[in-house]
Amino acid sequence: MQSEANKMQIDGLKVYKGSTFSDSRGKFSRVFDSDWFYGIGFTPMQINVSSNPYKHTLRGMHFQVDGEPESKLMTLLSGVVFLSLVDLRPKALSYLNVFTKEVSAEQGESIYIPAGCAAGWISLSNDVQIHYVMSSRFEQNNYDGFKFDDPFFSIPWPLKPEIISDQDRNWPNFQERS
Repeated sequence: MQSEANKMQIDGLKVYKGSTFSDSRGKFSRVFDSDWFYGIGFTPMQINVSSNPYKHTLRGMHFQVDGEPESKLMTLLSGVVFLSLVDLRPKALSYLNVFTKEVSAEQGESIYIPAGCAAGWISLSNDVQIHYVMSSRFEQNNYDGFKFDDPFFSIPWPLKPEIISDQDRNWPNFQERS
């Protein structure tokens, strides 16, 4: 594991600032540009939108265990979330590092999450919509997770979730996974 000073870094994680044009009609924003991925082999295979009407909704911590590597580009279309990522790639210098960031639609940022990282977030506002560009298709049989409040990672969640799925509530802790 890296030193405390670098613990919030994850190898390959990138934050892209999209462009936004505003006029009397509203806004037009770029949330994906293939130039951002030149040379790393990111090819969009699936695009998903997650809609969450209520603040304090938690999703995570999720990751792909086998199958095609699953990188994703996450962009908030509306609302604010507290994002948490954990690097689960044993050969990465940032293995087991935790990255957190408050992300809002107003910031106009897109977060590139490398394959092999667990991701989770909690909504800090109502009406959160997240746009995901995926490098592979979702494969239910290769999907896994661990508890969002696993003491091994000590993720500094800003609040306790009010809405959480049974699956996310009942994941095992990371070190208990077989």
